[in-house]
Order: sequence, then structure tokens, then C-alpha cells
Amino acid sequence: MYILNIDSTSRKLSITLSSNGKIISSVSKESDCRVLEMIMDDIDSTLKKAQVSIKEIDVLGVNRGPGDFTSTRVGISVAKTLSWVLDKPVYGINALDIFAHTIACSYTGSANNKNGQDFRIILAPCLDVKKNELYFSLYWLLPVDKAVKDAEAVARINVMDQHYIIYSIGDNTLVGVDEFPRELDNLIKNIKGVKNKVVIIGGNCLEGYIDMLSEIASCEKDIFIYKKSVFPNPISLDTCVRQFIKNNTSIQRVEPIYVRGFVPFGK
Repeated sequence: MYILNIDSTSRKLSITLSSNGKIISSVSKESDCRVLEMIMDDIDSTLKKAQVSIKEIDVLGVNRGPGDFTSTRVGISVAKTLSWVLDKPVYGINALDIFAHTIACSYTGSANNKNGQDFRIILAPCLDVKKNELYFSLYWLLPVDKAVKDAEAVARINVMDQHYIIYSIGDNTLVGVDEFPRELDNLIKNIKGVKNKVVIIGGNCLEGYIDMLSEIASCEKDIFIYKKSVFPNPISLDTCVRQFIKNNTSIQRVEPIYVRGFVPFGK
């Protein structure tokens, strides 16, 4: 199965082609105002590298954002157009799901059995959506044997020969930067049934708010920052798409994710 993935949500545009769970060709580079032209050229380059025809594509995947307003819409439009032309399904993935998997890839297992205690890992991808606001959500990183329903998983991951599943814990949250530490603390405390938790924060919020996040981590011994997750990982997008396929997730209309309601011009 060939999966063609498009991620144009950040200033790093990426196109990947995977086959049977492995990336076989990719192009990733800084984008500019010629987003549509770049996407089409990069798709062509990616396919040529792998010597695969566009007609051989079985599934398309695209990052729905939140992300850069214009380029995110362009990427989704290209994915939907190819889906229609090729008569192939397209899966739109939430950027927070993608970042959750990217953060999980950093996990080394050191917190799994800390001082003889059984810890649970919480992933906290967080996006800077401008206007002094952050958009984030919480996810479990659970060992497969402690997972409840595989069909509800966002993605699977193997870490140090151990198999884990990523689950969404709650709804996505939009909050002011000043309110973020308190809101994060409240959400973590409201998670019932688990005493020992380790929280890993990552996402593009690290570019603008690393000082604030580092201060949170320094004050809370069980909160850590993954500093290498500023951009969504193309492999993570592909992994989430494959999980959607495995879950037999029904194909929904693919539209950009907007964190704020639409306000008509002049209002």
C-alpha cells in the first residue's frame, strides 16, 4: 500500500511516500509564498525518487492543522483534489495527534518504573496559535497490555522493544498564555485513578514560550519538555494515517481545523 502524505501547516513543507509502514521517499524544505507550486513540485519529486506513479497511490494523508492559515488550506485542497482525481480516500489528521506521536518518539522508558513505582506517561502537545493563546490537549502513552480499546488509538509506537498505544484523554483546549500553567495543572489533577504521572510537553509552542515552559518544568518534578518537537514529524503523520486505516475509521470531510470561530470582516 502506497500512502502519500502532505504537511503544509508550518514553514517546513513536507511530502512523504510510504509503503507498508516505511517511508520510501520524502521531500522536506522551507516553504515560501509559492506554496501550491512547491507542493506540486515536491509531490512530483517524491514520486520520481521512489519510481512510483501517481496512479499507484492507494491513500492520501494530510495535516489539517491548526497551522499557518493559507498554506494549511492549500495543502488540504491539493490532497482533496488528488483524492477526487484518483478516486482514493484521504485522511485528515489533527496536528495535535501528530505532535503527540512526535513527542512519544522521545520517550526512553526511564519513567516507566521510577523508584519501583509504576508511572503513567501523559503527552501534552501544545501549539502557539498567535494572539497570545495556546492550543493543546492531553494523551496517554500506554503499554499495549494496559490499553483499553485499540480501535480508539491515535497511533502505535515501539520504544525500546516495548509496544505502546497513544490515546486522547480529553478535548482540545484553547487558553490564554497566562492561563496555560493553571489550566494544564487543573486538567492533570482531574485525571482520576492514577497517582503517579509524568507529563511531557512539546510542540511549536517551544519557539515562543520556551522560558515559560521551562519554568513550569523546573517547578514541577514530573513535567518535562521535549525541545526537538517544534515542527510536526512527517513520520508521525504517516503513522497516524495508518492507524486510522487500521481502526477502519470512517472517512470524514477533510477541512482545516480552526481554533476560533469565524468573524466576518468589519465585525
